[in-house]
Amino acid sequence: MAAEVRPVGTPRLLALLAGLALPAMAAEGGGEGGGRTGLFVQPRISAGVTLTDNLRPGVGTPGAEDRAIITQLSAGLALRKDSGPVRGSLDYSLSGLGYLKTEEKSRLQNNLQAQGMAEWLDGRLILNGVASIGQQAQSVFSPLPSSSTGSSQNQVEVASIMLRPELRGSVGQLFGYRLSAGVGETRARKTDQGDGSQRDATLTINGLRGGELNWSLNALARRADVTQGRNTREAQLTFGLAWRPDVDVSLGVNGGRERNNMISEDQRTDTTYGGDFLWTPTPRTRVQGNWQQHLYGASHEFRLEHRLARSALRYTHATGVSSGGGLAAPTAPDWATLLDLQLQARIPDPAQRAQWIDQFLRTNGLDPKATPGGLLASTASRTQRQEFSASWEGQRLSAVFGVSRNRTQRLSDLPVSGNDDLSRSRSILQHGLNLALSYKLTPLTSLTGSAAWQRSSGDTSALSSDLKSLSAGVSVRLGPSTTLLVNARKAKYTNPTQPYDEHALSFLLTQLF
Repeated sequence: MAAEVRPVGTPRLLALLAGLALPAMAAEGGGEGGGRTGLFVQPRISAGVTLTDNLRPGVGTPGAEDRAIITQLSAGLALRKDSGPVRGSLDYSLSGLGYLKTEEKSRLQNNLQAQGMAEWLDGRLILNGVASIGQQAQSVFSPLPSSSTGSSQNQVEVASIMLRPELRGSVGQLFGYRLSAGVGETRARKTDQGDGSQRDATLTINGLRGGELNWSLNALARRADVTQGRNTREAQLTFGLAWRPDVDVSLGVNGGRERNNMISEDQRTDTTYGGDFLWTPTPRTRVQGNWQQHLYGASHEFRLEHRLARSALRYTHATGVSSGGGLAAPTAPDWATLLDLQLQARIPDPAQRAQWIDQFLRTNGLDPKATPGGLLASTASRTQRQEFSASWEGQRLSAVFGVSRNRTQRLSDLPVSGNDDLSRSRSILQHGLNLALSYKLTPLTSLTGSAAWQRSSGDTSALSSDLKSLSAGVSVRLGPSTTLLVNARKAKYTNPTQPYDEHALSFLLTQLF
């Protein structure tokens, strides 16, 4: 069993990295604003009040629910840089939540979405990094909070970070090489459920010949250690061929050997093989896929993306494996990525596009930095995911829509330890649906509405849950950088032991600087 690590360590590390990244990007960008070559920096503060008639589901008796007033004060910072040797984006906010007329204790919430890349030695040495902090349901079979400011009974703060240095180069005109190493950590506050670390090293050697046909040799070694559950090891060596018959088409095949303990206590060795393709018939359309046979079964991914002048759609059908530790099977669409696809032609500047997306989501009552939900998993699992999402923007009416289906299964029949959902059920099936609408009454005022549905079911009828929520509100711009959002919400949750209803009214004032 891995040694226990304090959950607070990873959030502190992420905050430290953010502090180091800001001056580096500022020095490279030459200051705030400054157009495309500069650094975009935007602080913000927000204050809000929420009135709810059922803060902590199951605490009060029927007819005497836990009514409460929630106060929220947040400070945040967004930054982005898209040129130069240091590039990336970061959005961090710290929120203080206070609770009145209830026994729920006040607390602080962190929220972070960050990704970046730094280059040295003319692009031969690269450091990539991704980090996040967000709120996550501890179990999909216990009462789910209808918002991130709700009860902390079934809600934990999850932080993750992945750093990947990479060295690229060539040996004369013989071959090129790419050597990289990955170090990742995931920690959940106040619980070791889902805590884990990942280490990996990869080496790719490829031919330097141009033209239609090329070759590559790929080596991989990976280890995943979890606080609860079983540690896994994996190694792989494959040889691949890539064929580009046309500028819009690329095809690839590979084969080799792999060794892992994903489905057994002992390491097993077997043959692995697969293929991939990419087709871009137009600048607005992208179709790609891959398939790979492994010792533990086949994995694949098919993705279709298409955009029009004011709309975009994405479809994904994928099967993959998680080694445990962290989140598996996201259940909410990635609105920011979908809208970024839609706006690439109309708003070519990435910083301006990110500003538009942030404002659009906030106007619709959606958290632009929310992480997609999922399962806190401590064991290796296989996920089968189907998702369709679409966005559309009209003169007055705008909409985003997403529907998904996930099946997550434990990968092996070995006994599992821990108390996560996959230790209680071998297989978990989840369905999700999300819809958000916005209608402009005036250039400064919009009506908003949203609907969400999430259903989860396990191996038995006792392991099931269903959460439906509807909301309607109005968004008013009180000034060039000031927005007031008034929102009414109704949520209904059903499961065999703790069903609940909630009605809430919230007011949120946001000031950008």
